[in-house]
Amino acid sequence: MSEGPPPPFTVHAPNARGAVLYDSPHSGRYFPADVRTAATPQQLRWAEDAYVDLLLEPAPALGVPVLTGNWARAYLDLNRALSDIDETLLEERWPGEVTPTEKTARGLGLIRRFVVPGVAIYAAPLSVQDVTTRIETLYVQIGRASCRERV
Repeated sequence: MSEGPPPPFTVHAPNARGAVLYDSPHSGRYFPADVRTAATPQQLRWAEDAYVDLLLEPAPALGVPVLTGNWARAYLDLNRALSDIDETLLEERWPGEVTPTEKTARGLGLIRRFVVPGVAIYAAPLSVQDVTTRIETLYVQIGRASCRERV
């Protein structure tokens, strides 16, 4: 039986605390299998900062905490604002605030349009419900719970 999807991020905290925190938010590899994409699984991995989390594995033993992302940035980028919505990805108009950035214009917003320039992630538009579910699952509910557990 599967344990289910991972939390959005994991904090690997050492016993000693310092003034430095290493952050690897884009090395996550989990991408739900039920999401229909135009990109192949290997192409989806191109959006990662591959293996940065593994490079940082020794840091907690040296007294440096490490925060690593677990979900693929191609699914939802936890380093983007909730309003960084690319409406060209959607079947309908986004019901909330939209403040796209220059990254959004390049297809690299909260929900990415491209794995890398020229390689589309989705063959069809996403529903507002799909994007809302991603935000609720990763950015809001699990993220808040993960933060509360670490305090």
